Amino acid sequence: NHFLLRQHDRVTSVGNFVRDALIRNEGIAASRIDVIYNGIDPRVFPPRPRDPHVSDARTRLRQELNLAPETPVLLQVARFHPVKDHATSLHALALLRQTMRAADEPEPVLLLAGDGEKRAELEALARDLHIADHVKFLGVRNDVSSLMQASDVFVLSSLSEGISVTLLEAMATGLPIACTDVGGNREVVGPDECPKSGLLSPRSDHAGLARNIQRLLLDKSLHQSCADAGPQ
Repeated sequence: NHFLLRQHDRVTSVGNFVRDALIRNEGIAASRIDVIYNGIDPRVFPPRPRDPHVSDARTRLRQELNLAPETPVLLQVARFHPVKDHATSLHALALLRQTMRAADEPEPVLLLAGDGEKRAELEALARDLHIADHVKFLGVRNDVSSLMQASDVFVLSSLSEGISVTLLEAMATGLPIACTDVGGNREVVGPDECPKSGLLSPRSDHAGLARNIQRLLLDKSLHQSCADAGPQ
């Protein structure tokens, strides 16, 4: 970065967390850094119907994956790389199945869109946790917008993030978020004084992630407030 700066005047960071990291870790002067947040095309990720059960995308997805209409659907869109820490999501799902069953609620299914070096390991982990029948490895998809339209909660279990584009896509869709409190995720989901589009939990804390997902599934008022805050 210092070599590149010899030929340039300014640095652009995609969020304040990234800006602070450039100052702290790279020694770049704050006066040389501008923050321009990542963005998405909201036309590609339109808001879900206020009642998602009337969504055609929801019906099609359940037909494709042979899911009952009442099955809660969790969605994670990320490459299978160690930094995305899908293992925490799988452990959270294993715990969530128990707590939802104890509450006499339908057990959720986790959709994993993406591919990468950790896929075989994660498939084995799902079998070891006895949740293989509740995890769908979808591979690389070109219909992420439809997947978000059809889901109930968006999950991101990363160990580190800048400004996650998939969180922005979920927000635009009005899909409540359960994610780790790392990197710029707090900037995206919303600080304490603002309406939040989701709930944050510590990295690698599968129990905390499971609790937040359960809250979003069972607390209809919270679910709707997070859904409404996203597109704003």
